[in-house]
Amino acid sequence: MAIDPTKVHRSGGRLVLNPTAIGAAYPHGGTVLGLIDAVRLEPITRGDPIEAEEYGGEEVEDVFLGRQWTLEALLRQWDQPALALLFPGVFVGGSGQPVVREPDSSFKPGAHNSSRAQTVLFSPYDADTPGWIMYEAVPLVDRTVKLNTRIVSELTIGIVLKGYRDGADQIIDLGLRGDL
Repeated sequence: MAIDPTKVHRSGGRLVLNPTAIGAAYPHGGTVLGLIDAVRLEPITRGDPIEAEEYGGEEVEDVFLGRQWTLEALLRQWDQPALALLFPGVFVGGSGQPVVREPDSSFKPGAHNSSRAQTVLFSPYDADTPGWIMYEAVPLVDRTVKLNTRIVSELTIGIVLKGYRDGADQIIDLGLRGDL
């Protein structure tokens, strides 16, 4: 079979928080999650190796223990919905712009991150490019967020969301938006 270079997907996309109508026009009944760049979806397969004593402890098999999905993106705006997803203590300041307050009294150490889970959709610009919907996306702020800024660069915020099973036992669906 010949390789067809016209089948390479080169379309960017946008993130939408809590979409309610994926088949509808952008933002699909949800909240726009700011101007983003460099979106990456990573499946992490977990396994438990089986070792064979007769081969000196060499691994001969691997037991599948599940797959964890992580979404990473670079936020290019100081955007209230995205900041509120990442930080529990976001409010609007006197300038009308969002302010992040840490620590926030509503989310104390020992609280379950799953209480902050929301649905996130990656909506490609091109309808013929696959997208995805993560049903229980939990922000991993403490491990991931970096406020990157330089004199000649933009202020960017790294977003990392980890997918967990929802009530219907789903983590993520990947495919064309019309099929999701």
